Amino acid sequence: MRISSENGLILDFDLIKEWDDVSTFDCQDDDLKDFLRTEALKNQQSRLSVTWLVRQNGYLVGYCTLINDSIKTRWINIGNGEHWYRYLHYPALKIARLATHQEFERRGIGTAMLDYATAVAIKLSDEISGCRILTVDSKNDSIGFYQSFGFKMANTKIFRDTMPLYKDIFGTRADE
Repeated sequence: MRISSENGLILDFDLIKEWDDVSTFDCQDDDLKDFLRTEALKNQQSRLSVTWLVRQNGYLVGYCTLINDSIKTRWINIGNGEHWYRYLHYPALKIARLATHQEFERRGIGTAMLDYATAVAIKLSDEISGCRILTVDSKNDSIGFYQSFGFKMANTKIFRDTMPLYKDIFGTRADE
């Protein structure tokens, strides 16, 4: 699928396939690079995740891996979600991995991938299954990036080497 971003980038988003050469992808984080090279296709074939390869003029400039998720209602800030919702978890879509090739950083590719993930969550909610929240377990050096797009820290004390963040993709409630 070809996408034209707000800043004029023309990017192609395609699901990873057996014949895709991902060996040229290089980013600052070895875990993200290794996941793409060794696990992304296997996970997709096992129906555990989907990985979208992002190309500009045929060159692999990034990737985004999405999975189903949920987030505990008590982890959501007041003003997000719905006050009348009686279940313990909100349905969510998780950005499991998001990485930009190091030679293409700070050109809007990460933003375009985040926009694409948001569009997938909205389409999922509108046409297939409920999905209110977009989540990510952000690495510490990426927290500011996600927060600049409206992600908030989840109300939890559970921290590993990542920070759980969320975004209510349908905004705040009108009644508050």
